Amino acid sequence: MLPPEPLPRLLPIPAIPLADSSSVNINDKVYIFGYPAAGGDRITFTQGNISGFDNQIGGSDVDSFKTDAPISPGNSGGLATNENGDQIGIPTFATHADIGQGLGGIR
Repeated sequence: MLPPEPLPRLLPIPAIPLADSSSVNINDKVYIFGYPAAGGDRITFTQGNISGFDNQIGGSDVDSFKTDAPISPGNSGGLATNENGDQIGIPTFATHADIGQGLGGIR
């Protein structure tokens, strides 16, 4: 077996600024980027608003946001940004309502 190649000294990977999660408010715009299975091998984009706050891991602290932006299965682990393009979180799930659109979660 050949030894692994060393990583290049500089990787051409762009940085995405992180937003302060405490600055996110209800009705703020949110933009979701991901690769859902239904979208094929190309990135998909949806948008919506922050709809509320949640606690996904238990305890008393708010640790996530709710959004009305469509989040398809496969978008989990993608990117959620604000209007400035700053990362506000990572899409984690989507619920589907019996009538109308469900809510998605962003950690």
